[in-house]
Amino acid sequence: MSEPGAGSGPGAGPEAGAGAARGLGPLAFVWRLVPHGSVVLVFAAIVAASLTEGLGIVMLVPLLAIMAEGAAPGGIVAHVSDAIAAVGIPLRIGPLLLAFVALVALRAALKYAQGMQAARLELTLVDGLRDRIYRALLNADLRFASSLRLADNSSLILDHVNMLGFGFRSLVQTMSALVAFGALGLAALLLSPLLALGIGGGGLVVLAFYARLRRRARMMGKELNLAHQAVHARLGEGLGALRLIKSFGQEEASARALTRGFRSVRETQIAFQRMAGLGQAMLHIGAAGVLALVAGIALSRGVEAAVLIPLVALFARAVPLLDTLQTSWANWSHAVPAAQEAQQLIARADATAEPDDGTVVARPLHTIAVRGATVRHEGRDAAALHDADLAIRSDETIALIGASGAGKTTLADMLGGLTRPDAGALLLDGKAVGHAERRAWRRHVAYVHQEAVLFNASVRDSLRWAEPDADDAHLERALRMAAAEFVLDLPMGMDTPVGDAGRQLSGGERQRIALARALLRDPALLILDEATSALDAGSEAAIARAIRQLRTSRAIVIIGHRGSLIKNVDRIVELAEGRIVDIRSGREDAA
Repeated sequence: MSEPGAGSGPGAGPEAGAGAARGLGPLAFVWRLVPHGSVVLVFAAIVAASLTEGLGIVMLVPLLAIMAEGAAPGGIVAHVSDAIAAVGIPLRIGPLLLAFVALVALRAALKYAQGMQAARLELTLVDGLRDRIYRALLNADLRFASSLRLADNSSLILDHVNMLGFGFRSLVQTMSALVAFGALGLAALLLSPLLALGIGGGGLVVLAFYARLRRRARMMGKELNLAHQAVHARLGEGLGALRLIKSFGQEEASARALTRGFRSVRETQIAFQRMAGLGQAMLHIGAAGVLALVAGIALSRGVEAAVLIPLVALFARAVPLLDTLQTSWANWSHAVPAAQEAQQLIARADATAEPDDGTVVARPLHTIAVRGATVRHEGRDAAALHDADLAIRSDETIALIGASGAGKTTLADMLGGLTRPDAGALLLDGKAVGHAERRAWRRHVAYVHQEAVLFNASVRDSLRWAEPDADDAHLERALRMAAAEFVLDLPMGMDTPVGDAGRQLSGGERQRIALARALLRDPALLILDEATSALDAGSEAAIARAIRQLRTSRAIVIIGHRGSLIKNVDRIVELAEGRIVDIRSGREDAA
Protein backbone atom coordinates (compact mmCIF):
# COMPACT_ATOMS: atom_id res chain seq x y z
CA MET A 1 0.00 0.00 0.00
CA SER A 2 1.38 3.41 -0.90
CA GLU A 3 2.06 5.96 1.77
CA PRO A 4 -1.17 7.92 2.03
CA GLY A 5 -0.99 11.63 1.80
CA ALA A 6 2.56 11.76 0.46
CA GLY A 7 3.04 15.01 -1.36
CA SER A 8 -0.03 16.81 0.01
CA GLY A 9 0.16 19.83 2.20
CA PRO A 10 -1.87 22.06 4.47
CA GLY A 11 -3.23 25.30 3.18
CA ALA A 12 -3.01 28.77 4.57
CA GLY A 13 -5.52 30.59 6.74
CA PRO A 14 -8.06 29.22 9.23
CA GLU A 15 -8.14 25.76 7.66
CA ALA A 16 -4.40 25.41 8.08
CA GLY A 17 -4.69 26.60 11.69
CA ALA A 18 -7.35 24.02 12.43
CA GLY A 19 -5.22 21.34 10.77
CA ALA A 20 -2.26 22.35 12.91
CA ALA A 21 -4.37 22.06 16.04
CA ARG A 22 -5.55 18.61 15.00
CA GLY A 23 -1.96 17.59 14.27
CA LEU A 24 -0.61 18.80 17.60
CA GLY A 25 -3.28 16.99 19.63
CA PRO A 26 -1.97 13.41 19.23
CA LEU A 27 1.66 14.48 19.82
CA ALA A 28 1.32 13.76 23.53
CA PHE A 29 0.00 10.29 22.69
CA VAL A 30 2.97 9.59 20.41
CA TRP A 31 5.38 11.10 22.93
CA ARG A 32 4.37 8.48 25.49
CA LEU A 33 5.17 5.68 23.05
CA VAL A 34 8.75 6.62 22.06
CA PRO A 35 11.96 6.72 24.12
CA HIS A 36 12.40 10.35 25.13
CA GLY A 37 16.19 10.15 25.16
CA SER A 38 16.25 9.01 21.54
CA VAL A 39 14.02 11.91 20.52
CA VAL A 40 16.44 14.35 22.19
CA LEU A 41 19.36 12.77 20.31
CA VAL A 42 17.52 13.12 16.99
CA PHE A 43 16.74 16.77 17.69
CA ALA A 44 20.36 17.48 18.69
CA ALA A 45 21.57 15.90 15.44
CA ILE A 46 19.07 18.01 13.46
CA VAL A 47 20.25 21.26 15.08
CA ALA A 48 23.92 20.40 14.62
CA ALA A 49 23.44 19.40 10.96
CA SER A 50 21.51 22.61 10.20
CA LEU A 51 24.14 24.80 11.83
CA THR A 52 26.95 23.16 9.87
CA GLU A 53 25.01 23.74 6.63
CA GLY A 54 24.55 27.42 7.37
CA LEU A 55 28.17 27.84 8.40
CA GLY A 56 29.35 26.05 5.26
CA ILE A 57 27.50 28.47 3.00
CA VAL A 58 28.67 31.53 4.98
CA MET A 59 32.26 30.26 4.59
CA LEU A 60 31.87 30.76 0.84
CA VAL A 61 31.92 34.55 1.38
CA PRO A 62 35.67 35.00 2.07
CA LEU A 63 36.51 32.16 -0.31
CA LEU A 64 34.74 33.91 -3.19
CA ALA A 65 36.25 37.26 -2.23
CA ILE A 66 39.77 35.83 -2.25
CA MET A 67 39.20 34.07 -5.56
CA ALA A 68 37.84 37.27 -7.12
CA GLU A 69 40.23 39.88 -5.76
CA GLY A 70 43.00 38.07 -3.93
CA ALA A 71 42.20 39.75 -0.62
CA ALA A 72 39.18 40.12 1.56
CA PRO A 73 37.44 43.52 1.09
CA GLY A 74 35.54 45.40 3.81
CA GLY A 75 31.94 45.27 4.94
CA ILE A 76 30.24 42.00 5.78
CA VAL A 77 32.96 40.11 3.93
CA ALA A 78 35.55 41.48 6.35
CA HIS A 79 33.46 40.59 9.38
CA VAL A 80 32.99 37.00 8.18
CA SER A 81 36.68 36.72 7.35
CA ASP A 82 37.67 37.96 10.80
CA ALA A 83 35.34 35.46 12.46
CA ILE A 84 36.82 32.59 10.48
CA ALA A 85 40.36 33.68 11.24
CA ALA A 86 39.46 33.91 14.93
CA VAL A 87 38.79 30.16 15.07
CA GLY A 88 42.24 29.43 13.64
CA ILE A 89 41.46 28.87 9.93
CA PRO A 90 43.97 30.74 7.68
CA LEU A 91 42.33 32.97 5.07
CA ARG A 92 43.84 31.13 2.15
CA ILE A 93 42.06 29.10 -0.54
CA GLY A 94 43.53 25.74 0.55
CA PRO A 95 42.58 25.87 4.26
CA LEU A 96 39.19 27.43 3.45
CA LEU A 97 38.37 24.64 1.00
CA LEU A 98 39.47 22.00 3.50
CA ALA A 99 37.31 23.59 6.21
CA PHE A 100 34.36 23.72 3.83
CA VAL A 101 34.75 20.01 2.96
CA ALA A 102 35.09 19.15 6.66
CA LEU A 103 31.84 20.95 7.43
CA VAL A 104 30.07 19.11 4.61
CA ALA A 105 31.44 15.78 5.86
CA LEU A 106 30.37 16.57 9.42
CA ARG A 107 26.89 17.48 8.23
CA ALA A 108 26.67 14.24 6.23
CA ALA A 109 27.66 12.20 9.29
CA LEU A 110 25.12 14.02 11.44
CA LYS A 111 22.37 13.50 8.86
CA TYR A 112 23.21 9.79 8.69
CA ALA A 113 23.07 9.45 12.47
CA GLN A 114 19.80 11.42 12.53
CA GLY A 115 18.27 9.19 9.81
CA MET A 116 19.24 5.96 11.54
CA GLN A 117 17.98 7.11 14.93
CA ALA A 118 14.73 8.38 13.40
CA ALA A 119 14.21 5.04 11.64
CA ARG A 120 14.68 3.19 14.94
CA LEU A 121 12.21 5.54 16.60
CA GLU A 122 9.65 4.94 13.86
CA LEU A 123 9.95 1.17 14.15
CA THR A 124 9.81 1.37 17.95
CA LEU A 125 6.63 3.42 17.69
CA VAL A 126 4.98 1.08 15.17
CA ASP A 127 5.90 -2.15 16.98
CA GLY A 128 5.07 -0.73 20.39
CA LEU A 129 1.69 0.61 19.28
CA ARG A 130 0.74 -2.63 17.56
CA ASP A 131 1.61 -4.53 20.71
CA ARG A 132 -0.30 -2.01 22.85
CA ILE A 133 -3.47 -2.23 20.73
CA TYR A 134 -3.39 -6.02 20.54
CA ARG A 135 -2.87 -6.36 24.29
CA ALA A 136 -5.67 -3.87 24.96
CA LEU A 137 -8.04 -5.96 22.82
CA LEU A 138 -6.92 -9.22 24.45
CA ASN A 139 -7.42 -7.82 27.93
CA ALA A 140 -10.71 -6.04 27.20
CA ASP A 141 -14.10 -7.36 28.20
CA LEU A 142 -15.26 -9.96 25.67
CA ARG A 143 -18.51 -8.12 24.97
CA PHE A 144 -16.64 -4.97 24.00
CA ALA A 145 -14.06 -6.84 21.90
CA SER A 146 -16.78 -8.84 20.13
CA SER A 147 -18.68 -5.67 19.24
CA LEU A 148 -15.77 -4.43 17.12
CA ARG A 149 -15.47 -5.22 13.44
CA LEU A 150 -12.65 -7.68 12.82
CA ALA A 151 -11.60 -6.04 9.53
CA ASP A 152 -11.41 -2.63 11.24
CA ASN A 153 -9.15 -3.94 14.00
CA SER A 154 -6.92 -5.70 11.49
CA SER A 155 -6.73 -2.59 9.30
CA LEU A 156 -5.88 -0.44 12.32
CA ILE A 157 -3.09 -2.73 13.58
CA LEU A 158 -1.53 -3.43 10.18
CA ASP A 159 -2.25 -0.41 7.95
CA HIS A 160 -3.21 2.57 10.09
CA VAL A 161 -0.43 2.05 12.62
CA ASN A 162 2.00 1.79 9.72
CA MET A 163 0.55 5.07 8.45
CA LEU A 164 1.17 6.59 11.87
CA GLY A 165 4.78 5.42 11.73
CA PHE A 166 5.16 7.12 8.36
CA GLY A 167 3.52 10.22 9.82
CA PHE A 168 5.98 10.20 12.72
CA ARG A 169 8.86 10.00 10.25
CA SER A 170 7.33 12.97 8.44
CA LEU A 171 7.06 14.82 11.76
CA VAL A 172 10.80 14.37 12.26
CA GLN A 173 11.30 15.70 8.72
CA THR A 174 9.09 18.69 9.57
CA MET A 175 11.23 19.44 12.62
CA SER A 176 14.39 19.04 10.57
CA ALA A 177 13.12 21.35 7.83
CA LEU A 178 12.04 23.99 10.35
CA VAL A 179 15.42 24.02 12.09
CA ALA A 180 17.33 24.01 8.78
CA PHE A 181 15.13 26.79 7.40
CA GLY A 182 15.77 28.84 10.54
CA ALA A 183 19.54 28.31 10.27
CA LEU A 184 19.55 29.35 6.60
CA GLY A 185 17.42 32.39 7.40
CA LEU A 186 19.85 33.51 10.11
CA ALA A 187 22.77 33.07 7.71
CA ALA A 188 20.96 35.13 5.06
CA LEU A 189 20.19 37.93 7.55
CA LEU A 190 23.82 37.91 8.59
CA LEU A 191 24.96 38.43 4.99
CA SER A 192 22.40 41.06 3.95
CA PRO A 193 19.25 41.78 5.98
CA LEU A 194 17.64 43.85 3.22
CA LEU A 195 18.15 41.25 0.48
CA ALA A 196 17.16 38.44 2.78
CA LEU A 197 13.87 40.17 3.65
CA GLY A 198 13.23 40.93 -0.03
CA ILE A 199 13.74 37.33 -1.05
CA GLY A 200 11.67 36.12 1.91
CA GLY A 201 8.77 38.43 1.05
CA GLY A 202 8.73 37.28 -2.55
CA GLY A 203 8.85 33.67 -1.37
CA LEU A 204 5.78 34.19 0.81
CA VAL A 205 3.82 35.48 -2.19
CA VAL A 206 4.75 32.38 -4.19
CA LEU A 207 3.90 30.18 -1.21
CA ALA A 208 0.43 31.72 -0.92
CA PHE A 209 -0.46 30.67 -4.48
CA TYR A 210 1.22 27.32 -3.99
CA ALA A 211 -0.88 26.61 -0.88
CA ARG A 212 -4.11 26.57 -2.90
CA LEU A 213 -2.92 23.68 -5.01
CA ARG A 214 -1.65 21.92 -1.92
CA ARG A 215 -5.06 22.17 -0.25
CA ARG A 216 -6.65 20.48 -3.24
CA ALA A 217 -3.94 17.82 -3.20
CA ARG A 218 -4.64 17.25 0.49
CA MET A 219 -8.33 16.63 -0.19
CA MET A 220 -7.36 14.13 -2.88
CA GLY A 221 -5.06 12.46 -0.38
CA LYS A 222 -8.03 11.93 1.93
CA GLU A 223 -10.03 10.46 -0.95
CA LEU A 224 -7.11 8.15 -1.67
CA ASN A 225 -7.12 6.93 1.95
CA LEU A 226 -10.85 6.17 1.74
CA ALA A 227 -10.39 4.34 -1.56
CA HIS A 228 -7.60 2.22 -0.06
CA GLN A 229 -9.73 1.37 2.97
CA ALA A 230 -12.69 0.36 0.78
CA VAL A 231 -10.52 -1.95 -1.33
CA HIS A 232 -8.91 -3.43 1.77
CA ALA A 233 -12.33 -4.20 3.27
CA ARG A 234 -13.68 -5.65 0.02
CA LEU A 235 -10.60 -7.84 -0.45
CA GLY A 236 -10.82 -9.14 3.13
CA GLU A 237 -14.50 -9.95 2.76
CA GLY A 238 -13.91 -11.73 -0.54
CA LEU A 239 -11.05 -13.88 0.72
CA GLY A 240 -13.04 -14.73 3.84
CA ALA A 241 -16.07 -15.79 1.83
CA LEU A 242 -14.45 -17.95 -0.87
CA ARG A 243 -16.66 -20.93 -0.11
CA LEU A 244 -19.81 -18.81 -0.30
CA ILE A 245 -18.70 -17.07 -3.49
CA LYS A 246 -17.95 -20.35 -5.24
CA SER A 247 -21.12 -22.06 -4.03
CA PHE A 248 -23.27 -19.26 -5.51
CA GLY A 249 -21.20 -18.97 -8.70
CA GLN A 250 -20.26 -15.36 -7.98
CA GLU A 251 -16.55 -15.60 -8.86
CA GLU A 252 -16.72 -13.19 -11.81
CA ALA A 253 -19.01 -10.70 -10.05
CA SER A 254 -16.70 -10.64 -7.01
CA ALA A 255 -13.63 -10.17 -9.22
CA ARG A 256 -15.31 -7.31 -11.13
CA ALA A 257 -16.23 -5.54 -7.89
CA LEU A 258 -12.62 -5.69 -6.67
CA THR A 259 -11.33 -4.55 -10.08
CA ARG A 260 -13.60 -1.50 -9.89
CA GLY A 261 -12.16 -0.75 -6.47
CA PHE A 262 -8.57 -1.00 -7.75
CA ARG A 263 -9.48 1.23 -10.71
CA SER A 264 -10.91 3.85 -8.36
CA VAL A 265 -7.71 3.80 -6.31
CA ARG A 266 -5.57 4.12 -9.46
CA GLU A 267 -7.58 7.07 -10.81
CA THR A 268 -7.41 8.85 -7.47
CA GLN A 269 -3.65 8.23 -7.28
CA ILE A 270 -3.13 9.73 -10.75
CA ALA A 271 -5.21 12.80 -9.92
CA PHE A 272 -3.36 13.14 -6.62
CA GLN A 273 0.06 12.96 -8.27
CA ARG A 274 -1.02 15.43 -10.97
CA MET A 275 -2.08 18.03 -8.42
CA ALA A 276 0.98 17.49 -6.23
CA GLY A 277 3.27 17.75 -9.27
CA LEU A 278 1.64 20.99 -10.43
CA GLY A 279 2.13 22.45 -6.97
CA GLN A 280 5.81 21.56 -6.87
CA ALA A 281 6.37 22.95 -10.38
CA MET A 282 4.67 26.23 -9.45
CA LEU A 283 6.78 26.52 -6.31
CA HIS A 284 10.08 26.07 -8.12
CA ILE A 285 9.19 28.32 -11.09
CA GLY A 286 7.89 31.06 -8.82
CA ALA A 287 10.93 30.84 -6.54
CA ALA A 288 13.27 31.08 -9.52
CA GLY A 289 11.42 34.20 -10.72
CA VAL A 290 11.69 35.88 -7.32
CA LEU A 291 15.37 35.02 -7.07
CA ALA A 292 16.10 36.40 -10.55
CA LEU A 293 14.26 39.63 -9.77
CA VAL A 294 16.01 40.22 -6.45
CA ALA A 295 19.42 39.27 -7.86
CA GLY A 296 18.98 41.71 -10.76
CA ILE A 297 18.07 44.53 -8.39
CA ALA A 298 21.03 43.68 -6.14
CA LEU A 299 23.52 43.69 -8.99
CA SER A 300 22.19 46.99 -10.32
CA ARG A 301 22.88 48.50 -6.88
CA GLY A 302 26.43 47.22 -6.69
CA VAL A 303 26.06 44.40 -4.17
CA GLU A 304 29.26 42.38 -3.99
CA ALA A 305 29.24 39.02 -5.78
CA ALA A 306 30.91 37.45 -2.72
CA VAL A 307 27.70 38.25 -0.78
CA LEU A 308 25.12 37.73 -3.54
CA ILE A 309 26.28 34.25 -4.59
CA PRO A 310 26.04 32.74 -1.07
CA LEU A 311 22.62 34.39 -0.72
CA VAL A 312 21.53 32.72 -3.94
CA ALA A 313 22.84 29.41 -2.60
CA LEU A 314 20.93 29.91 0.65
CA PHE A 315 17.71 30.68 -1.20
CA ALA A 316 18.17 27.75 -3.58
CA ARG A 317 18.54 25.46 -0.56
CA ALA A 318 15.54 27.01 1.20
CA VAL A 319 13.08 26.37 -1.65
CA PRO A 320 13.10 22.55 -1.42
CA LEU A 321 13.02 22.93 2.36
CA LEU A 322 9.71 24.78 2.05
CA ASP A 323 8.38 21.94 -0.09
CA THR A 324 9.63 19.39 2.44
CA LEU A 325 8.09 21.37 5.27
CA GLN A 326 4.68 21.50 3.61
CA THR A 327 4.76 17.87 2.50
CA SER A 328 6.00 16.40 5.77
CA TRP A 329 3.52 18.37 7.90
CA ALA A 330 0.71 17.29 5.56
CA ASN A 331 1.79 13.66 5.89
CA TRP A 332 1.70 14.00 9.67
CA SER A 333 -1.77 15.54 9.36
CA HIS A 334 -2.90 12.51 7.36
CA ALA A 335 -1.54 10.26 10.12
CA VAL A 336 -3.38 12.15 12.87
CA PRO A 337 -6.70 10.25 12.35
CA ALA A 338 -4.79 6.96 12.74
CA ALA A 339 -3.28 8.23 15.99
CA GLN A 340 -6.70 9.36 17.21
CA GLU A 341 -8.28 6.05 16.22
CA ALA A 342 -5.61 4.06 18.04
CA GLN A 343 -5.81 6.32 21.10
CA GLN A 344 -9.61 6.04 21.28
CA LEU A 345 -9.62 2.28 20.82
CA ILE A 346 -6.99 1.77 23.52
CA ALA A 347 -8.91 4.06 25.90
CA ARG A 348 -12.19 2.24 25.27
CA ALA A 349 -10.57 -1.18 25.61
CA ASP A 350 -8.70 -0.19 28.77
CA ALA A 351 -11.94 1.08 30.29
CA THR A 352 -13.31 -2.47 30.12
CA ALA A 353 -10.00 -4.22 30.86
CA GLU A 354 -9.99 -7.23 33.14
CA PRO A 355 -7.26 -6.89 35.79
CA ASP A 356 -4.53 -9.52 35.91
CA ASP A 357 -3.17 -8.76 39.36
CA GLY A 358 -2.33 -12.27 40.51
CA THR A 359 -5.72 -12.86 42.14
CA VAL A 360 -6.31 -16.55 42.87
CA VAL A 361 -9.74 -18.18 42.85
CA ALA A 362 -10.15 -21.58 44.49
CA ARG A 363 -11.71 -24.45 42.59
CA PRO A 364 -15.39 -24.62 43.66
CA LEU A 365 -16.27 -27.65 45.74
CA HIS A 366 -20.06 -27.37 45.66
CA THR A 367 -21.75 -25.02 43.19
CA ILE A 368 -21.23 -22.69 40.26
CA ALA A 369 -24.15 -20.28 39.97
CA VAL A 370 -25.51 -17.08 38.43
CA ARG A 371 -28.02 -14.98 40.33
CA GLY A 372 -30.18 -12.24 38.78
CA ALA A 373 -27.86 -12.19 35.76
CA THR A 374 -28.80 -9.66 33.08
CA VAL A 375 -26.70 -8.98 29.97
CA ARG A 376 -27.50 -6.34 27.36
CA HIS A 377 -25.70 -5.91 24.05
CA GLU A 378 -25.18 -2.47 22.58
CA GLY A 379 -27.68 -1.59 19.85
CA ARG A 380 -30.29 -4.13 20.96
CA ASP A 381 -33.41 -3.28 22.94
CA ALA A 382 -34.06 -6.72 24.38
CA ALA A 383 -31.63 -8.19 26.90
CA ALA A 384 -29.58 -11.17 25.69
CA LEU A 385 -30.05 -12.61 29.18
CA HIS A 386 -32.64 -11.37 31.66
CA ASP A 387 -32.67 -11.96 35.42
CA ALA A 388 -31.31 -15.50 35.14
CA ASP A 389 -30.93 -17.70 38.21
CA LEU A 390 -29.15 -21.04 37.88
CA ALA A 391 -26.96 -23.14 40.18
CA ILE A 392 -24.91 -26.13 38.96
CA ARG A 393 -23.32 -28.69 41.24
CA SER A 394 -19.59 -29.13 40.82
CA ASP A 395 -20.15 -32.70 39.54
CA GLU A 396 -23.30 -32.06 37.50
CA THR A 397 -23.87 -32.13 33.74
CA ILE A 398 -26.55 -29.83 32.33
CA ALA A 399 -27.78 -29.01 28.84
CA LEU A 400 -28.83 -25.53 27.74
CA ILE A 401 -31.43 -25.71 25.00
CA GLY A 402 -33.53 -23.19 23.11
CA ALA A 403 -33.91 -21.49 19.76
CA SER A 404 -31.12 -19.47 18.19
CA GLY A 405 -30.77 -16.20 20.08
CA ALA A 406 -32.48 -17.58 23.19
CA GLY A 407 -29.47 -16.69 25.39
CA LYS A 408 -27.77 -20.09 25.71
CA THR A 409 -24.26 -18.94 24.83
CA THR A 410 -24.63 -15.75 26.88
CA LEU A 411 -25.58 -17.80 29.95
CA ALA A 412 -22.68 -20.19 29.37
CA ASP A 413 -20.29 -17.24 28.99
CA MET A 414 -21.60 -15.85 32.28
CA LEU A 415 -20.93 -19.18 34.02
CA GLY A 416 -17.48 -19.37 32.46
CA GLY A 417 -16.51 -15.83 33.47
CA LEU A 418 -16.24 -14.55 29.90
CA THR A 419 -19.09 -12.07 30.15
CA ARG A 420 -19.46 -9.36 32.76
CA PRO A 421 -23.15 -8.94 33.67
CA ASP A 422 -24.92 -5.59 33.61
CA ALA A 423 -26.79 -6.79 36.69
CA GLY A 424 -26.53 -9.81 38.94
CA ALA A 425 -23.50 -11.91 39.78
CA LEU A 426 -21.53 -15.10 39.24
CA LEU A 427 -21.09 -17.11 42.44
CA LEU A 428 -18.66 -19.90 43.32
CA ASP A 429 -19.70 -21.88 46.40
CA GLY A 430 -22.01 -18.99 47.22
CA LYS A 431 -19.32 -16.28 47.01
CA ALA A 432 -19.72 -13.58 44.35
CA VAL A 433 -16.93 -13.34 41.77
CA GLY A 434 -15.76 -9.74 41.39
CA HIS A 435 -14.48 -8.05 38.25
CA ALA A 436 -10.85 -8.68 39.23
CA GLU A 437 -11.58 -12.37 39.90
CA ARG A 438 -13.29 -13.34 36.64
CA ARG A 439 -9.96 -13.70 34.85
CA ALA A 440 -8.66 -15.94 37.66
CA TRP A 441 -11.84 -18.06 37.53
CA ARG A 442 -11.34 -18.68 33.81
CA ARG A 443 -8.17 -20.61 34.63
CA HIS A 444 -10.53 -23.31 35.95
CA VAL A 445 -12.74 -23.23 32.84
CA ALA A 446 -12.30 -24.82 29.41
CA TYR A 447 -14.34 -24.35 26.23
CA VAL A 448 -14.89 -26.55 23.21
CA HIS A 449 -16.63 -24.58 20.47
CA GLN A 450 -18.65 -25.64 17.45
CA GLU A 451 -15.71 -24.89 15.17
CA ALA A 452 -12.58 -26.39 16.68
CA VAL A 453 -9.76 -23.85 16.46
CA LEU A 454 -6.41 -25.55 15.86
CA PHE A 455 -3.19 -23.86 14.86
CA ASN A 456 -0.81 -24.76 12.07
CA ALA A 457 1.42 -26.90 14.27
CA SER A 458 1.81 -30.48 15.44
CA VAL A 459 -0.80 -32.21 17.60
CA ARG A 460 1.59 -31.94 20.54
CA ASP A 461 2.02 -28.18 20.12
CA SER A 462 -1.73 -27.75 19.60
CA LEU A 463 -2.37 -29.46 22.94
CA ARG A 464 0.41 -27.68 24.79
CA TRP A 465 -1.07 -24.33 23.75
CA ALA A 466 -3.43 -24.84 26.73
CA GLU A 467 -0.76 -26.14 29.13
CA PRO A 468 2.79 -25.35 27.90
CA ASP A 469 4.47 -27.45 30.64
CA ALA A 470 2.46 -30.63 30.08
CA ASP A 471 4.60 -33.73 29.47
CA ASP A 472 3.78 -36.54 27.05
CA ALA A 473 2.16 -38.65 29.76
CA HIS A 474 -0.36 -35.91 30.49
CA LEU A 475 -0.92 -35.35 26.76
CA GLU A 476 -1.63 -39.06 26.18
CA ARG A 477 -4.01 -39.16 29.15
CA ALA A 478 -5.94 -36.18 27.80
CA LEU A 479 -6.14 -37.78 24.34
CA ARG A 480 -7.54 -41.01 25.80
CA MET A 481 -10.05 -39.12 27.94
CA ALA A 482 -11.24 -37.31 24.80
CA ALA A 483 -11.53 -40.52 22.76
CA ALA A 484 -8.72 -39.21 20.56
CA GLU A 485 -6.39 -42.24 20.80
CA PHE A 486 -6.26 -42.26 17.00
CA VAL A 487 -3.46 -39.67 17.31
CA LEU A 488 -1.17 -42.23 18.93
CA ASP A 489 -1.65 -44.56 15.95
CA LEU A 490 -0.66 -41.96 13.34
CA PRO A 491 2.75 -42.52 11.66
CA MET A 492 4.19 -39.45 13.37
CA GLY A 493 2.08 -39.76 16.51
CA MET A 494 1.73 -36.48 18.39
CA ASP A 495 4.30 -34.91 16.04
CA THR A 496 1.78 -35.11 13.17
CA PRO A 497 1.14 -31.64 11.72
CA VAL A 498 -2.53 -30.65 11.72
CA GLY A 499 -2.24 -28.13 8.86
CA ASP A 500 -3.68 -24.64 8.61
CA ALA A 501 -6.70 -24.49 10.97
CA GLY A 502 -6.39 -28.28 11.38
CA ARG A 503 -7.50 -28.96 7.80
CA GLN A 504 -5.45 -32.15 7.53
CA LEU A 505 -7.83 -33.74 10.04
CA SER A 506 -11.51 -34.57 9.75
CA GLY A 507 -14.10 -32.55 11.65
CA GLY A 508 -14.52 -35.29 14.25
CA GLU A 509 -10.76 -35.62 14.73
CA ARG A 510 -10.39 -31.87 15.20
CA GLN A 511 -13.15 -31.80 17.80
CA ARG A 512 -11.66 -34.67 19.78
CA ILE A 513 -8.24 -32.98 19.81
CA ALA A 514 -9.92 -29.74 20.89
CA LEU A 515 -11.64 -31.67 23.70
CA ALA A 516 -8.30 -33.20 24.74
CA ARG A 517 -6.78 -29.72 24.82
CA ALA A 518 -9.61 -28.54 27.07
CA LEU A 519 -9.27 -31.55 29.40
CA LEU A 520 -5.53 -31.00 29.69
CA ARG A 521 -6.36 -28.09 31.99
CA ASP A 522 -8.36 -30.38 34.31
CA PRO A 523 -11.12 -27.75 34.33
CA ALA A 524 -13.67 -27.37 37.12
CA LEU A 525 -16.16 -26.32 34.43
CA LEU A 526 -16.20 -27.70 30.90
CA ILE A 527 -18.40 -25.89 28.37
CA LEU A 528 -19.30 -27.57 25.08
CA ASP A 529 -20.85 -24.98 22.76
CA GLU A 530 -22.64 -26.86 19.96
CA ALA A 531 -19.48 -28.94 19.89
CA THR A 532 -20.94 -31.87 17.91
CA SER A 533 -23.61 -30.15 15.79
CA ALA A 534 -21.58 -30.48 12.58
CA LEU A 535 -20.22 -34.00 13.19
CA ASP A 536 -21.29 -37.35 11.82
CA ALA A 537 -23.06 -39.80 14.12
CA GLY A 538 -19.91 -41.86 14.77
CA SER A 539 -17.79 -38.87 15.80
CA GLU A 540 -20.60 -37.48 17.94
CA ALA A 541 -21.05 -40.84 19.69
CA ALA A 542 -17.30 -41.05 20.41
CA ILE A 543 -17.30 -37.61 22.05
CA ALA A 544 -20.52 -38.43 23.94
CA ARG A 545 -18.87 -41.54 25.42
CA ALA A 546 -15.88 -39.46 26.48
CA ILE A 547 -18.13 -36.89 28.15
CA ARG A 548 -20.02 -39.56 30.10
CA GLN A 549 -16.75 -40.73 31.62
CA LEU A 550 -16.01 -37.19 32.84
CA ARG A 551 -19.33 -36.51 34.55
CA THR A 552 -18.29 -37.16 38.13
CA SER A 553 -15.11 -35.08 38.16
CA ARG A 554 -16.27 -31.67 36.97
CA ALA A 555 -19.29 -29.56 36.07
CA ILE A 556 -20.20 -29.79 32.40
CA VAL A 557 -22.42 -27.40 30.45
CA ILE A 558 -23.57 -28.61 27.04
CA ILE A 559 -25.11 -26.09 24.66
CA GLY A 560 -27.37 -27.81 22.16
CA HIS A 561 -30.78 -29.37 21.82
CA ARG A 562 -30.26 -32.60 19.95
CA GLY A 563 -27.93 -35.55 19.49
CA SER A 564 -26.43 -38.14 21.76
CA LEU A 565 -24.37 -35.59 23.65
CA ILE A 566 -27.29 -34.40 25.80
CA LYS A 567 -28.71 -37.84 26.53
CA ASN A 568 -28.60 -38.74 30.22
CA VAL A 569 -27.58 -35.24 31.36
CA ASP A 570 -28.62 -34.46 34.92
CA ARG A 571 -30.78 -31.48 34.03
CA ILE A 572 -32.03 -29.64 30.96
CA VAL A 573 -32.35 -25.85 31.15
CA GLU A 574 -34.56 -24.31 28.47
CA LEU A 575 -34.24 -20.66 27.49
CA ALA A 576 -36.40 -18.39 25.35
CA GLU A 577 -35.85 -14.71 24.56
CA GLY A 578 -33.11 -14.40 27.15
CA ARG A 579 -35.06 -15.98 30.00
CA ILE A 580 -34.89 -19.37 31.69
CA VAL A 581 -38.37 -20.77 31.05
CA ASP A 582 -37.97 -24.37 32.24
CA ILE A 583 -35.59 -26.57 34.22
CA ARG A 584 -36.26 -30.30 34.20
CA SER A 585 -34.50 -33.58 34.82
CA GLY A 586 -32.55 -34.92 31.89
CA ARG A 587 -33.89 -38.35 32.63
CA GLU A 588 -37.39 -37.11 31.80
CA ASP A 589 -36.29 -36.30 28.24
CA ALA A 590 -34.36 -39.57 28.03
CA ALA A 591 -37.52 -41.47 28.97
